[in-house]
Amino acid sequence: MNIPSILTILGKDYKVNENTEILDAMGICGRVDQSRLEIQYSFSQEPQQMMDTLVHESLHGIDYALSLELSEGQITRLTTGLLCFMRDNIEFILETVNQLTEEKGS
Repeated sequence: MNIPSILTILGKDYKVNENTEILDAMGICGRVDQSRLEIQYSFSQEPQQMMDTLVHESLHGIDYALSLELSEGQITRLTTGLLCFMRDNIEFILETVNQLTEEKGS
């Protein structure tokens, strides 16, 4: 799986760093540090779970930036729903990405 080094969340660049030893010792797959603009993930996860973790932590970043005050359970359920939507509608997602890419290049 190709892990990005940066994820941009509402205009802020979050560094994406592997931190397997510490996160595994804590018993978690990932975490986000809002003050350092950093998303950490454990590399010991299967690729599909790693994707889930990166989306989950990105949603925490969105939640923080928009002051939504979502609970951990809400973030988890939103992650599951969003990933299922993306998997079930892959052609739409790819077309959306193509459109956004064209707009960005204009």
